[in-house]
Amino acid sequence: MPTRRPASLARELAELLEHRILSGQIPPGSKLPSEPQLCASHQLSRSVVREALSQLQARGRVTTRHGVGTFACDPPQALAPLPPASSAGDIVSIMELRISIESEAAALAAQRRTEPQLATLSSLAEQLAQNTALGQPAQELDQKFHLALTQATANPYLIHILSSLADSLIPRMRLQASYAASGHSPAFLQKRDAEHEEILRAIARRDPVAASAAMRVHLCNSRERLLQIFQPNP
Repeated sequence: MPTRRPASLARELAELLEHRILSGQIPPGSKLPSEPQLCASHQLSRSVVREALSQLQARGRVTTRHGVGTFACDPPQALAPLPPASSAGDIVSIMELRISIESEAAALAAQRRTEPQLATLSSLAEQLAQNTALGQPAQELDQKFHLALTQATANPYLIHILSSLADSLIPRMRLQASYAASGHSPAFLQKRDAEHEEILRAIARRDPVAASAAMRVHLCNSRERLLQIFQPNP
């Protein structure tokens, strides 16, 4: 390897060994060359080799057995995608996740939102109210409101997670039909809109505590409304 700083050399060696593990050149369970062998074959110091192995261990690519050596791990198994919610239990699980994440998202949005983002949230809340007056659930607008709020957090990880939830798990078309067929629809939608307004007011005045509390109330109430629709009383 050309002369570089130790940190760069360690990273390059870790990437090289990782490639060999992932490509099958070093099969799962097999022993890697010893530290002295790696030092000699790559003309690196012991400290650089140890740092490279430490990086691989942190990534879950290798495991070290003291006094024995370093061994390649089995490749991580990708998680199977979750199916869309189809039962009351699924709805509860999703809402529990949303309550924990979106309450914090609302607090961050109150601290970080820009004026254009606040204007977008206000416009979406107004559109939702207009649709409610017409008896239309407008689930896509509801989703856009929550995603616009998430954008205001300026946290790419929150944005990614909540966008994935919206796209993959929340059954918008089924909810749309369920609301339409439900005798609760007008009252439910009016309460939803009032809760959105409470969240919006807290974000507008940059009050993270109130925004988080309002979001928690909204999602807890949403969970109960969804349960009444998915599990109507006989």
